[in-house]
Formats: sequence, C-alpha cells, structure tokens
Amino acid sequence: MNRIPIFVAVLVTVLPFLGCRPQDDDSAASHAAYIIETGQAKSDLLILQTLESGDVDKTKQMLRLVLYISASVLPYYEKVAPVTNREKQEAREFAKQFLSYLVTHKDQIDPSLTATITGFRSIHQLLDGEPEQEKLRSLAKELGIELTLKSSME
Repeated sequence: MNRIPIFVAVLVTVLPFLGCRPQDDDSAASHAAYIIETGQAKSDLLILQTLESGDVDKTKQMLRLVLYISASVLPYYEKVAPVTNREKQEAREFAKQFLSYLVTHKDQIDPSLTATITGFRSIHQLLDGEPEQEKLRSLAKELGIELTLKSSME
C-alpha cells in the first residue's frame, strides 16, 4: 500500500477541527465555521495537487481520510445541534454509501490510522439497520478494527 506522509495525515485530520469549540454566540460559531472552511480549502487544495501529480492511490487515501473525518463529526453534531430527522437520514445514507465503498475497496484501507478507526466507530454510530451494522462489524473484524472503546476498568 502506498502510504501518505505523516504530515499529510495530520494536516487532513487536524485542520478541520482547529478552533472548533461549541460556543453559543453567532460570532464564535462564524469564527469556527471560518476556520473549518479554511482547513477544508487547504486539504482540498492538497488533494487536488496530489491528483495532478498523478498519484491516484495517494489521492484516494487522502479523500478517505477526509470522509472518515466527516463521519466522525456527524454523531457529535447530532447531539449538540438542532438536526432534523431528514438531515439525520441523509447522514445515515452517507454512512451506508461510504460503508459500501469501504467494503468494495477494503484492500486500500489502512486500519492503523487513527482517522480510520475513528471513522469506523462513527459510521457504526450512524448506521441504524442491522444488515449494515453486520456488514460493518464483519469488515472491522477482518481489518482488526475495534468498533467499541474498551473501558479503562477492564
């Protein structure tokens, strides 16, 4: 597997979260959105440059990281934001489609990356149907990814 440089993984993983602390006033929310959009723009540009270099495998890996991050924040926002049932359903549809993609491309998944593990756990939280849950559990088991956090008391 063609691994991406660690700084790229950190950049794509960390940039969207910089400065994102839930706050009540609109200016703080706007500031957080600005930071997220700036980070997203930087990661999108990096992905575009990687694609232009001709390294399709590295580009796919970077885009999977972005999708893992997107999947990771959705369960949090469902808890703290006034998300509608339709919006929740759209998130679940995304999770199902991403899971189908991951099953088809399982040979390209790097289960050692924190973003991968977190993404799998978040997809697990988003999925609501047993067939999809079972498909995810099976893929996670095959890749050696633990879907639930172990208690520190164990």
